[in-house]
Amino acid sequence: MLPLGIGAASALIIGAVLLVARRRRSA
Repeated sequence: MLPLGIGAASALIIGAVLLVARRRRSA
């Protein structure tokens, strides 16, 4: 059972990566 902190941090990191990828593709 992982703490909620790890899940939130991973979610934020994944979200940031996806946003950057979308920006690069769109740009």
